[in-house]
Amino acid sequence: MRIKLAYFCFLSLLCLTSTSYAWDPVVVIGDWEGFLDGWIGTGDLVIYTEWSSLNDMSLKVTQEGIGSLGIKLQDTGHINDFLTHGKFSIDLMVPADTLGVGGWEEISTLSINAEGYGWHDQPPIPALHVDFWSGSPQRVFTLTWDYNSILSSIPSNPGWIELYLTLHGGDSNRDEFYFDNARLWGAIPGDIYSDGMVNLMDLSLLSTYWLSDDCNEPDWCEGADIDMEESVDLKDFAILANHWLEGVNP
Repeated sequence: MRIKLAYFCFLSLLCLTSTSYAWDPVVVIGDWEGFLDGWIGTGDLVIYTEWSSLNDMSLKVTQEGIGSLGIKLQDTGHINDFLTHGKFSIDLMVPADTLGVGGWEEISTLSINAEGYGWHDQPPIPALHVDFWSGSPQRVFTLTWDYNSILSSIPSNPGWIELYLTLHGGDSNRDEFYFDNARLWGAIPGDIYSDGMVNLMDLSLLSTYWLSDDCNEPDWCEGADIDMEESVDLKDFAILANHWLEGVNP
């Protein structure tokens, strides 16, 4: 017991040497109010900003066949925002049918590429399949990917992180997508106590379950098993330490 207490006293002092970080629960990485915001297109993809019914200006994507829409977070200063959130969402509008014929278009995958992690497609796959028919209305969707499960596989200071959406225009009659409000959001990894910050209360709860090896769903030792690998160990502490004092005002 003394060893355990001394160990966590040492860990606490180690954490307290870290600097605080003002954590924002939602970080917009694409609103496209007249600018591309660092997003790029590949293949036959053509992208530009245009007024839509989503929210003022949107990102319009025109293509035939398959292409990708992506962003390199290292170029836009959002790597730390990616690592301190766990979900990526984007709004999509598909226009009403004006052609009087059927067709389809699809968002196939979200692929994430990070240094030390490599390329991986995130479920669901396909993300969205939209059918058209004569007179089909305008439709708006919100697509969300939960990437919390991969954060422990990415180094704490990766040199790059890229996000790419694979789009399929279906056929030449269905080749328009309108995107808006691309954002990173979700809980701070290590916020075991669920109060919007990572501090001594989280460290205390982690210490309560330290070296437990019987954690399982639904509560994973009250959240102390941060990486959900059925035990509370140094990997969980590393996640907490990497996000120490996030959410706490400097």
